[in-house]
Amino acid sequence: MRDGNVGAETLVGRGLISDEIKNRIRDRVDIADVVGQHVSLRRAGQNLVGLCPFHQEKSPSFSVSSSKQMFYCFGCKAGGDVFAFLSKVTGATFPEVLRELGDKVGIAVEESPAERGQRGHAHRIEEVNQAALTWFQSNLRDSQLGATAREYLIRRGIQQSTVEMFRLGVSSSDWEGLCKFLARKGFSASDSVTAGLITPRPNGNGYYDKFHGRLMFTITDLRKRVVGFGGRVLGDGMPKYLNSPDTPLFKKGQTLFAFEQAREAIVRTKTVIIVEGYFDAIALHQAGLAHTVATLGTALTAEHVQALRRFTER
Repeated sequence: MRDGNVGAETLVGRGLISDEIKNRIRDRVDIADVVGQHVSLRRAGQNLVGLCPFHQEKSPSFSVSSSKQMFYCFGCKAGGDVFAFLSKVTGATFPEVLRELGDKVGIAVEESPAERGQRGHAHRIEEVNQAALTWFQSNLRDSQLGATAREYLIRRGIQQSTVEMFRLGVSSSDWEGLCKFLARKGFSASDSVTAGLITPRPNGNGYYDKFHGRLMFTITDLRKRVVGFGGRVLGDGMPKYLNSPDTPLFKKGQTLFAFEQAREAIVRTKTVIIVEGYFDAIALHQAGLAHTVATLGTALTAEHVQALRRFTER
């Protein structure tokens, strides 16, 4: 609670976000509904209780008060309002949480033109990525387009439930397949280039897909946004693995694959396993070691460590 409120007070003191806006957003949101999206809650008297998402426990010590619009854990002493809860559970900053909740309840949070522009670019990239994901997944399900990728996954021992959990897909062998699909969905070439999904041809005559004939791995952040992709070539092409370039939404040196799927297990076990590759992380999750994440072709960075330390010290 204190961390969330300190962040709020600092911003209010600088005149960036007013108390009035913060209170109006809080009044429009029911903390029980928000927490219920992350924790299984049951009624206990006037409050709701469940297993704490911030530490490992067998008996519920986590309580949510709808009348006070507060949460508190009697085990690890975590507590606060809806802003503090979302900041802690997603790793997002206070302004990010406030603006996202404000968007949901129709209350605009003042921001500078630069911030507004940056957020608009990030949101557009998220939309392009989400559209691309539907195309990759559809290709994998297709009886012909996805046949090679499905056979490869079977050889690697990847179960269908794991395919779905990690939202795996496949890019087609058509060099302009995704480019054409995104155009039909109303995205400009500029949008798709900014998202790192298509590349201008060297002769300046059109564009081609960055990911071509590859098994596709979906990279998400702790807010469940699709921020980028990784692709493993199906065949003898090079490079074997290819990642999305850095974008306003995705920074390879700050992002970990499977972090969103692993967050809850990391919190419960207070431990994280860090591996190098997509398949290493997926295989360990499938084997029951759900507290596993992977770097994206880079060494472990200070930014990675900082993100992980929000949830564990080991």
